[in-house]
Amino acid sequence: MNLPIQWESYAGIIGIDWGDKNHAICMRLPDGSEIESKLAHTPEAIAEWAEELRNRREGCFAVGLEQSRGSVCTALIEHTDVLDIYPVNPLSVHLFRKTWSPAGAKNDPSDARLICEMMRTHPDRMRPLRIQDPETQSLKLLNEKRRKLVDLRTRLVEQLISQLKDYFPQALELTGGDFSNRLSCDFLRKWKSLQSVQRARPSTLRQFYYDHNCRSKKRVEERLKLVQSAVPLTTNDHLMEPMIRMVQVLVEHISLLNEQIRCFDQVIHQTFRACEDAGLFRSFPGAGAALAPRLLAIFGQDRERWSDAEEVQKYTGIAPVVVQSGKSSKTQRRYARPRFDHQTFVEFARCSKQYCAWAAGFHDMKKSQGMGENAILRALAFKWIRIMYICWKNHVPYDDEAYTAMLRKKNSPCLCFIPAPTEDVA
Repeated sequence: MNLPIQWESYAGIIGIDWGDKNHAICMRLPDGSEIESKLAHTPEAIAEWAEELRNRREGCFAVGLEQSRGSVCTALIEHTDVLDIYPVNPLSVHLFRKTWSPAGAKNDPSDARLICEMMRTHPDRMRPLRIQDPETQSLKLLNEKRRKLVDLRTRLVEQLISQLKDYFPQALELTGGDFSNRLSCDFLRKWKSLQSVQRARPSTLRQFYYDHNCRSKKRVEERLKLVQSAVPLTTNDHLMEPMIRMVQVLVEHISLLNEQIRCFDQVIHQTFRACEDAGLFRSFPGAGAALAPRLLAIFGQDRERWSDAEEVQKYTGIAPVVVQSGKSSKTQRRYARPRFDHQTFVEFARCSKQYCAWAAGFHDMKKSQGMGENAILRALAFKWIRIMYICWKNHVPYDDEAYTAMLRKKNSPCLCFIPAPTEDVA
């Protein structure tokens, strides 16, 4: 059996069902024969396997894998001279397995064969993994890892607030409740309970706030009055000691995360600034120090990565899907999507309302039509992606005045929700 025309340039098709320690491999050759094997999950074993393929001197192999990133994919990318990687959606493999095994039978070798068969019979559905330039790869991972640190800090802060409410609820007001800054953590290190802060001199407290850039005299005096008038929630030392210890542990963890997040911010800023398209993505209203690098990482610097804006909209889950059966039809949000990329566009849409008049007008127009907030943000992100794609494809920064003029020329309905500019009176 010959391979379909789309695969004729390859020396074979390989399906890999990856595992924690071993990977099941099914290789289909042009003559129709299949070779099944197992591969240990070690860098040495993968390198040796790739070298064996290279020594065949038959050309390049197409590899289907239920990953577009991860340790296996990272290892295979090192051998792109002999391997072309085709990511396969795990849900697609699951449904394909259900087609031929409705009873639910499953094992690693059979999954490797399924992936190989999917590639052979549906070449039009397969897209090769496009490897981004090193700067974009680094920027994408830096942003994602930073978000993981922020999420971890959020969980720890929630635990800290819960602990403080059990014995020292006044600390939330005395620190402002923002534990991403140095003031809150230093305050809880210095004064572990209400009793300890009440023993401090007002001048000491006042100097502490001034040293931590809290210079509002009114706010400082309000906090000093709270310290004087506050009543402890409990005076039982046996109850307080375990909670105080727990708070100190959480404070140290949060302080460490604060420091590391700032380090990530510095590296992200340096990496982003070195990218050629940094100025382009900074031009979008609302894309500040956090969102501009994330947007650039999605689009990348390779202009051939995305064929059109619709491809970006579908990939990130911003474009809705239509579910139709008989006479019934409904539009719903897309569930299969990279969550961080999807979240990036939604967050940008929310920020753009504050800095862009037409974006705020579009939001108000949709709100007046009864659309929910999340749906409005996705609709606004949908429009922004089309704008960003054109700017990105043509290497042209965004011009808000030019775009607003175009909307006025087309008599866009959202213009009715844009406040008229006020004229200065001499």
